[in-house]
Amino acid sequence: MSSLSVKNLSSPVGGGKSYKDFFYSVTIKATDPSAKAFRVEFGKDEEQSYVATFDFEQGLVRIGSQEMDEIKSEDYAFEADTDYKIDLILNDGVAKIYINEYDTPTLLLSLDGYRGGSVSTDLDVSPFEHGHESITRLDTLSGDYFVGGYTVSKVVNLTDGNYRLSADQYKVEAGVITINREYLNTLEVATLYKFRAVTSLTDFDFFVETDEVGTQARAQIDQYYRGSDVSFELSEASLVSKVLIDNEEFAFTQNEEKTLVTVASASLSSLPAGDHNVKFYTANGRPEAKLSLYSTVEVIPELPVPTNHMYFFIDIAIFGVLIIGYVLFSQISKRGKKN
Repeated sequence: MSSLSVKNLSSPVGGGKSYKDFFYSVTIKATDPSAKAFRVEFGKDEEQSYVATFDFEQGLVRIGSQEMDEIKSEDYAFEADTDYKIDLILNDGVAKIYINEYDTPTLLLSLDGYRGGSVSTDLDVSPFEHGHESITRLDTLSGDYFVGGYTVSKVVNLTDGNYRLSADQYKVEAGVITINREYLNTLEVATLYKFRAVTSLTDFDFFVETDEVGTQARAQIDQYYRGSDVSFELSEASLVSKVLIDNEEFAFTQNEEKTLVTVASASLSSLPAGDHNVKFYTANGRPEAKLSLYSTVEVIPELPVPTNHMYFFIDIAIFGVLIIGYVLFSQISKRGKKN
């Protein structure tokens, strides 16, 4: 068995995260009669290494263990003096082998459970003519992603509710997808997002981690009462595109400086009293704040103290008796003087 030569091994991504996905591509041609087969080995270690054999003589492609125990195989009628572009895509736990003949890629084999590792071939010691050999590490946290020159029809953010990116939110140049930084800034901070690029060859999944720092938000006052507008302050000027209160979208206004967000009281009429979670979709992250809403304070008018009229009449009676007594006393006194 000929030896394999290692090609540009992958290393773990910074921060302890390691996806170890690859796109290996090579163009081969069997012009020498002795060119019977060549091999590509990929895997993490001896226990999880696989060998893909492209057998021109027997007309098949097979994947086996390092000990050459066959796992699966597929017939393919290779021809001499014909260019074949071989694509081995190791992405998100799945290994796929494509053969591109006459610019028509065909998925030949797929293997689940692949965990990543190195890629090596024996082409340097084989009689096959080969060229355009490349291996590209697909795992990235920078927002750039290699798609091998295949046409990209769409890019979807799987983590963010399968959101399909608009044409101005990514670009493809020289086989590399770059996610627009302005779009990435609108996502949750310090979060790993999974994207899918749908291409003319296959779907590629890749990961992008957003920045750790973004806009912060807080309620302008600690307690709001029903019937009043509620306002929130942003830590920096940032355009807001959407406001959710308890995952329900609410209408809002924003001041000219883009630092204050206000939700009108009329919009809050259906919101019960209590604490609520408010999320802001801004140009620099999706900060959250707490809204404490209280019922309207009711002013209870003072009731008049009831008057007991019984005491009033008693007072009149006593006063009347005193008057009568005084009159009688006066008359008796006058009579006594005459006598």
